[in-house]
Amino acid sequence: MAALSKEHTDKGQIIKILNSGANLKDPKTIDYLFEQYKLLVESSHKSEERRQNTNSFFIALNSIFVSGLGYLDKLGEVSLRNIPFMLLYALMGFILSFTWWQLIATYKKINFINLRLIEDFEQFLPSSLFTIRAAMLTPKSDYKKSNVISEKESILPLLFGSIYLLYSVLIFMMTSSGLV
Repeated sequence: MAALSKEHTDKGQIIKILNSGANLKDPKTIDYLFEQYKLLVESSHKSEERRQNTNSFFIALNSIFVSGLGYLDKLGEVSLRNIPFMLLYALMGFILSFTWWQLIATYKKINFINLRLIEDFEQFLPSSLFTIRAAMLTPKSDYKKSNVISEKESILPLLFGSIYLLYSVLIFMMTSSGLV
């Protein structure tokens, strides 16, 4: 996905780029723009579904990994020959959490761009339902910069990543203190 410059994300600039030279009084042009708007809204909804499915997948996978950490401890004594496997397992879980965290950041960017495009298209529609809804969801006047859902979602991968990191630290502490 190409990065949009600051000038492309300013209010109204995106729609100017999309319809530069278009005759907005022509009914065919209006119909074409409305079809693009409907496709964008549908794409936005599909992006939200993918985000939710991605989160469900990573929650399930991390739950299995964390359960596996408990199972590794139950197998018996922690011995020097098991430590590399235990650390590798924790590293895989940490990488899994980091990947999830990056995907959430990507979905946040996609959602922001979709909202801006929808708002720009709504300038040509009789009502601006998405813009109104976004303003109602966040009472701040600066609602476009906040994405509360993504911020709260980002906590889960950090939590799971912290569990894997803590597990690794505990293994190192056990080995360095001679408990293994």
